[in-house]
Amino acid sequence: TSAIFKARPKNVFEVKTAIAVIGARGTDFWGGHDKGFLEVALLGGTGVYVENEKGRAEMTTPGFGTDVKAGEAPTTPTKWGAPRVEKALNTVSWD
Repeated sequence: TSAIFKARPKNVFEVKTAIAVIGARGTDFWGGHDKGFLEVALLGGTGVYVENEKGRAEMTTPGFGTDVKAGEAPTTPTKWGAPRVEKALNTVSWD
Protein backbone atom coordinates (compact mmCIF):
# COMPACT_ATOMS: atom_id res chain seq x y z
CA THR A 1 0.00 0.00 0.00
CA SER A 2 2.97 2.37 0.32
CA ALA A 3 2.85 3.38 -3.37
CA ILE A 4 -0.83 4.23 -3.00
CA PHE A 5 -0.08 6.40 0.05
CA LYS A 6 2.39 8.50 -1.90
CA ALA A 7 -0.32 9.40 -4.41
CA ARG A 8 -2.93 10.33 -1.78
CA PRO A 9 -2.77 13.68 0.02
CA LYS A 10 -3.96 12.22 3.36
CA ASN A 11 -1.44 9.36 3.26
CA VAL A 12 -4.25 6.98 4.19
CA PHE A 13 -5.60 4.20 2.03
CA GLU A 14 -9.15 3.18 2.93
CA VAL A 15 -11.20 0.12 2.07
CA LYS A 16 -14.90 0.63 2.68
CA THR A 17 -16.94 -2.46 3.49
CA ALA A 18 -20.57 -2.88 4.50
CA ILE A 19 -19.50 -3.36 8.14
CA ALA A 20 -16.58 -0.93 8.61
CA VAL A 21 -13.86 1.15 6.97
CA ILE A 22 -10.30 -0.22 7.01
CA GLY A 23 -7.58 2.44 6.84
CA ALA A 24 -3.91 1.68 6.35
CA ARG A 25 -0.75 3.75 6.62
CA GLY A 26 2.32 2.25 4.91
CA THR A 27 1.44 -1.25 5.98
CA ASP A 28 0.65 -4.82 5.05
CA PHE A 29 -2.67 -6.00 6.38
CA TRP A 30 -5.14 -8.80 5.83
CA GLY A 31 -8.90 -8.46 5.85
CA GLY A 32 -11.60 -11.03 5.33
CA HIS A 33 -15.28 -11.62 5.87
CA ASP A 34 -16.20 -14.95 7.44
CA LYS A 35 -19.14 -16.26 9.44
CA GLY A 36 -20.97 -12.93 9.33
CA PHE A 37 -18.18 -10.68 10.59
CA LEU A 38 -15.16 -8.77 9.31
CA GLU A 39 -11.67 -9.77 10.44
CA VAL A 40 -8.63 -7.49 10.03
CA ALA A 41 -5.02 -8.08 11.07
CA LEU A 42 -1.84 -6.02 10.85
CA LEU A 43 0.89 -8.08 9.18
CA GLY A 44 3.64 -5.47 9.09
CA GLY A 45 4.32 -1.78 8.76
CA THR A 46 3.04 1.35 10.44
CA GLY A 47 -0.53 0.56 11.32
CA VAL A 48 -4.09 -0.16 10.33
CA TYR A 49 -7.42 0.94 11.77
CA VAL A 50 -10.96 -0.38 11.55
CA GLU A 51 -13.77 2.06 12.14
CA ASN A 52 -17.54 2.22 11.97
CA GLU A 53 -20.30 4.32 13.54
CA LYS A 54 -19.91 2.36 16.82
CA GLY A 55 -16.17 2.73 17.36
CA ARG A 56 -12.60 2.37 16.18
CA ALA A 57 -9.76 -0.11 16.74
CA GLU A 58 -6.14 0.63 15.83
CA MET A 59 -3.43 -1.95 15.37
CA THR A 60 0.19 -0.75 15.46
CA THR A 61 1.87 -4.03 16.37
CA PRO A 62 2.16 -6.74 13.70
CA GLY A 63 0.25 -9.89 14.56
CA PHE A 64 -2.65 -8.05 16.21
CA GLY A 65 -6.15 -8.08 14.80
CA THR A 66 -9.78 -7.20 15.42
CA ASP A 67 -13.20 -8.59 14.58
CA VAL A 68 -16.26 -6.50 13.68
CA LYS A 69 -19.86 -7.64 13.63
CA ALA A 70 -22.51 -5.58 11.84
CA GLY A 71 -23.92 -2.95 14.17
CA GLU A 72 -21.15 -3.37 16.78
CA ALA A 73 -17.87 -1.61 17.49
CA PRO A 74 -14.64 -3.35 16.47
CA THR A 75 -13.28 -5.56 19.23
CA THR A 76 -10.21 -4.48 21.18
CA PRO A 77 -7.21 -5.65 19.13
CA THR A 78 -5.66 -8.90 20.35
CA LYS A 79 -2.61 -10.87 19.34
CA TRP A 80 -3.60 -13.50 16.80
CA GLY A 81 -1.88 -16.85 17.24
CA ALA A 82 0.08 -18.46 14.43
CA PRO A 83 -2.82 -20.77 13.42
CA ARG A 84 -5.21 -17.84 12.88
CA VAL A 85 -2.64 -15.81 10.92
CA GLU A 86 -1.80 -18.87 8.80
CA LYS A 87 -5.49 -19.53 8.12
CA ALA A 88 -5.93 -15.91 7.04
CA LEU A 89 -2.89 -15.96 4.76
CA ASN A 90 -4.03 -19.20 3.15
CA THR A 91 -7.05 -17.32 1.76
CA VAL A 92 -4.74 -15.17 -0.41
CA SER A 93 -2.92 -16.13 -3.59
CA TRP A 94 0.60 -14.71 -3.71
CA ASP A 95 1.22 -15.58 -7.39
